[in-house]
Amino acid sequence: MQDLYLLAIAQKTIGYVIAVLLLIAFVVAIAINVRKGRAEVGSEVELAPNRKPYMNDEELETKKLDRTLGLGLVALGVIALTLPLYWLAEPGRQEGMVERFEDVAISRGEEIYVNGAQCAGCHGPKG
Repeated sequence: MQDLYLLAIAQKTIGYVIAVLLLIAFVVAIAINVRKGRAEVGSEVELAPNRKPYMNDEELETKKLDRTLGLGLVALGVIALTLPLYWLAEPGRQEGMVERFEDVAISRGEEIYVNGAQCAGCHGPKG
């Protein structure tokens, strides 16, 4: 059980190292972004890619629009059919977990009592 404890410490340390590295990378990315920023105020209206004129109505109201609307309808249908099925199965899944949780907790506690913390060495196998 001591090995599991050391493993948990190692995992926690690795997690902290990854978190610190991500934080440093985030700060560096922000610093780079600020340095590259344009000083011209108001220029984003002319320079931003999302400000370009899009297709006109004649181009949009063709098969492209029909295809997009059809895909949206299919996605809506899939969600409308599968979500109630998920909701119907959810109560049984939760009840099953409640029953299983107690068995798992008892076996884990017994394992820790006998082998992990070796409480049985001092207190005996019956506690």
